[in-house]
Amino acid sequence: MPEASIIGLRRHLLRTIAMFGDLDDTVLTELSQHSVTRRLEKGSVVFREGERPQALHYLVAGQVKRSVCNSDGDEKVIEVFLPKHFIGDAELFSGRLCRSRAEATCDGVLLSIGKDALLTLLGRS
Repeated sequence: MPEASIIGLRRHLLRTIAMFGDLDDTVLTELSQHSVTRRLEKGSVVFREGERPQALHYLVAGQVKRSVCNSDGDEKVIEVFLPKHFIGDAELFSGRLCRSRAEATCDGVLLSIGKDALLTLLGRS
């Protein structure tokens, strides 16, 4: 599929998200150019504890769990995300390191918007 078509599809997807729905087409196109849509397979890691957030993640399809492990290695699930939810937004906007791990619990689709482009473009609009 040509790059222009992919960007157009991402722009359309962004328009359906409440946070971005009122942005003008120019800003949405720029965000689309700094976005990646990827398929998640069960077990795919979105981010790990201790990482610095690099993108805002939006779950298009599937399911993702956030979990932490104690010193014995026991996992505790702290949140489960279903489609149409952001993942890791608190850490991204606060500048904190990720405090948990996010992992797909089934196959799905994730839209990731680059942090620098997002903060720059939202600051302009």
